[in-house]
Amino acid sequence: MDVELKSISEANLALVLGMMDEFYRDQKIHFDADAATSALRQMLANPARGGAYLVLCDGGKELGRLTVEFAERVCRERRVKTLRLEVGHGNAAAQSLYQSMGFKRETRHLLTKLL
Repeated sequence: MDVELKSISEANLALVLGMMDEFYRDQKIHFDADAATSALRQMLANPARGGAYLVLCDGGKELGRLTVEFAERVCRERRVKTLRLEVGHGNAAAQSLYQSMGFKRETRHLLTKLL
């Protein structure tokens, strides 16, 4: 499986926003394109706020594992001490993968309020 991990840039911002919109629609989550654009541009302008990457590949069942391993490497390089993942309640395959990689189920719930 060929996998390319590419930093998000202004040049591919429209592609990223389109992918986000598609994902949010699929998950039936409200997507605020203006807020997402603003947040990504702020992050791009100040890398200390974080980073985001595109995972380009031809598919394959190891994609999730490869992506998490990449995220762990980036976090370690940046001396980040905690990595959190958000996964749908019904996505048992992803939950199983993450738990097999050492992630622990939290006893707290993720709550969101749109402002």
